[in-house]
Amino acid sequence: MRRKNKPGIVALLGLTRRTLLLPLAAWVMVCGPACGRVATDPTPHQATPTEDAGLVDHLAADAPCSVNLQTDPLNCGSCGHDCLGGECSQGKCLPVLLAAGSGTPDGLAQDGANLYWTDFDQGTISAVDKLGGFSTVLASAECKPHGIATDGMTTYWTCLVGGTLSSTPSSGGPTNVLATIAPNSRRLTVNKDDLYWTSFGATDGSVWKMSKAPGSLPVLLAGNRKTPWGIVADDAAVYWSESFHLMRLDLAGGEPTILYLLNDGVDDIAADSANIYGYGHGNIMKFSKTGGDAVILAADVEAYAMMGIAVDDENVYWVEMNQGDVHRVPKNGGEVALIASGQPGPRQIVVDESAVYWTNGGSPDAQGAVMRLAK
Repeated sequence: MRRKNKPGIVALLGLTRRTLLLPLAAWVMVCGPACGRVATDPTPHQATPTEDAGLVDHLAADAPCSVNLQTDPLNCGSCGHDCLGGECSQGKCLPVLLAAGSGTPDGLAQDGANLYWTDFDQGTISAVDKLGGFSTVLASAECKPHGIATDGMTTYWTCLVGGTLSSTPSSGGPTNVLATIAPNSRRLTVNKDDLYWTSFGATDGSVWKMSKAPGSLPVLLAGNRKTPWGIVADDAAVYWSESFHLMRLDLAGGEPTILYLLNDGVDDIAADSANIYGYGHGNIMKFSKTGGDAVILAADVEAYAMMGIAVDDENVYWVEMNQGDVHRVPKNGGEVALIASGQPGPRQIVVDESAVYWTNGGSPDAQGAVMRLAK
C-alpha cells in the first residue's frame, strides 16, 4: 500500500517553491508589520518573468500592507497610517487645506466635530467641519475679533476694538453681546461654568472671569498686570502668562501667585491635568501646576516667534510664526519633530485624537487659511 506524504511546513504555511525563492524585499512585503520589521524597499512588489500571476495575486490578497509606504496616503510611513485626505510624501502626511480665502485667521477653537476661528482683518467668526467641506460664517462685522472658545453648544469670542465679549450658537444663530469688557482683550478660555480672558496692557493689563449664566457680569480677578496673554483654567485654578511670570490664581479665592519666574516671553500656554506647557528661557517648557522644577522639552526656540501651543495625551505641539513651522515633541521628553513647514504665518493650534489643526495668518504671497494634518 502506498503511503501518503504528510504535508511539510512549506505546504502548511501555504507557500510554494517559487515563494521560497522570492528576494528579501518581497518577503518583507509579505510579512509586513507582523514581523516587527520595517520594509527595506518601499516599492510595491512587481512580478518578474519567473513569477506567475497567481503568485502576484497571492501577495496582493494576503499581504497586510503590500503598498508603497512612502507615497500611499492610506498607509503613509506605516501600515494603516491614514493621511485623512492629505497626500503622502517620503512616508509623511502633508497638510490639508480646510478653509481658505480668509484675511487673517487668528484664534482657533474646537469641539468634537468642528473648528471655529476668528478672522482679525475680516471681522468674522467662522466654522468648518473637521472632515472638510464648506465653511460657515457665524458672525460678521465684528471689531477685530481675537480670542475664541467653545463649549460645544456656544462659541464665544473677544473683540480688541471696542471691548466686547460676544457669543453665538455653535450651530448658527444670532450674535449676542454678553458684556462690555476692557479693550485689547486677547486670549479666552472656558470651563464648565465660566469664561476667563486676558486684557493686554504694558502695566495695566488684567485677568477676568464671567459666569456663562444669563445676565452675568465680568469679575476682575487680577489687575495692574504686565502684558497678560495666554490663559487656561481647570476646576481648581486659572493660569496665565505675562511678562517674566507664569501666574496661578485659586478659584476658591486669594491673591495671584507667581508659579514660575521667566526671563522673557509673553506667549500662549496649554495644559493637561498636571502641567502647563509654554515658552520660557528660550525653550518650550513643562511647568507643574503645583510648582517645582520646570522641564525643558525643546531648546532654542526664537523669542516671540512661538504662538499657539497644544497638548494631547502624548505630545506637545506648537507653531513658530516667523519660520512657518509646526513642531511636535513628546511631553515627557524626547526628539523634536518638524511636522509641517512653509506655512504662511501659523498662529493658533489645536489637536484631537486623529489630527492637528492650525490657522495660517497669511503673508504678502499667501492667503490666510485653516489647515489639518493627520497625526
